Amino acid sequence: MPPILLLIPTESERGLVKERLDLLKTQYDAEVAACGFGPVLPAAITTEKIQQHSPPLVILCGIAGANEAPSMQVGAAYEFSKIKIDGVGVGQGTEFKTPSQMGWDQFAGDANRPGIGDEIDVGSSSGLSLLTVCAAAGDRKQANDRHRRYATDAEDMEAFAVAAACQLQKVPLRVVRGISNIAGDRDHAKWKIADAMNSAIELVQRIIEEEIADV
Repeated sequence: MPPILLLIPTESERGLVKERLDLLKTQYDAEVAACGFGPVLPAAITTEKIQQHSPPLVILCGIAGANEAPSMQVGAAYEFSKIKIDGVGVGQGTEFKTPSQMGWDQFAGDANRPGIGDEIDVGSSSGLSLLTVCAAAGDRKQANDRHRRYATDAEDMEAFAVAAACQLQKVPLRVVRGISNIAGDRDHAKWKIADAMNSAIELVQRIIEEEIADV
């Protein structure tokens, strides 16, 4: 069976858990690759990696900022089932409208591939939703405004791009994010990036073990 493809956005995230990633590669024959940073490049790189490795599963793993809610803890990791994207549409602020609100899809679909709207369901049962943004929230007000608009639990910068690529390539995806900070909090002294990445890799390992057991 081809190896599971584990994508991590940046080398800095990857470097925090290098030894644990090496163990995953050795124990489970996982293919680990950087997918790039932001909501654009990861789609192209994910497509390239899928075509290169033909994985049975893609896992996206990295850090994210959570909305300030008691159900999510900084330093812990979570799997997300619904992926949305901010900034694609028309207008700004309270006047902003998504493509679906205007009656459009981002991709209408064709005979072989489903359409893609404002939200991609990646099939997890977690019920948690993740908002992909072009720029991380600069303060709590911006984070709260996004939460009210999209009703998501956390924000990242890559998941929608990776999810779109996987959907178009017909490869299942699991999205894991370690919560490094509260969205909008720019005081890095409060962030727990290393804890978040280590928690995320622990969850990734459990997912890989579940997938192998089901084969």
